[in-house]
Amino acid sequence: IIAAIFLCTCVFAAELTASFVTSEAAKKDSVEESVSYLKTQISKMTVAAEKRAAWIFLASLQEQMALYEDAQKSYAQAAGIAAGDAEGMPKKTNEQIVLDAVRCALSSGDFATADSYLNSAVRNSKDGTVQAYIKLYSQWSELCKADSASDINEPILMLQAYSKMDSMECVRSSIFLTLWYLTGDKNYASEIEKFYPSSVEAAI
Repeated sequence: IIAAIFLCTCVFAAELTASFVTSEAAKKDSVEESVSYLKTQISKMTVAAEKRAAWIFLASLQEQMALYEDAQKSYAQAAGIAAGDAEGMPKKTNEQIVLDAVRCALSSGDFATADSYLNSAVRNSKDGTVQAYIKLYSQWSELCKADSASDINEPILMLQAYSKMDSMECVRSSIFLTLWYLTGDKNYASEIEKFYPSSVEAAI
């Protein structure tokens, strides 16, 4: 009896951790079932760090499913939790999570929400990588707002300037891809293939 009680207690405790919940979600027969399971389990979680990690995992799953609006909301839920990283889960700062939310908002065409996140506390980040993504996503937001060909001229000029900055190296492949898409200039594609041959941008 004592052994059974101990086992039940351990299982119950495990169900409250992000690593256990995400592992169980991966065993479901479909991604839809995994998402449903995660939502149910997150509502039961009480430890802030575990809940934050579970929201991040759910958001990444939704993003992979192209459920960008849902993913943006899930990332925002995670970013709103003041806690550190959960044990056994990927490490992410709140600034990175906010940027994830921005990316998903832009992917769904919701530039207003993206701008609200970009203009939050993340704007004052001292992290160079975070600042590079803020600059890139700000131009993507401007592109989302464009109603005519002339409206993309300024973003193109800004992106061309960014492509030459050392501080933008971490997002340069994305900048080149954006410029290639907007202008059709094959030189940008060549730059991607030359300097970032293993990147997602090169595959595109």
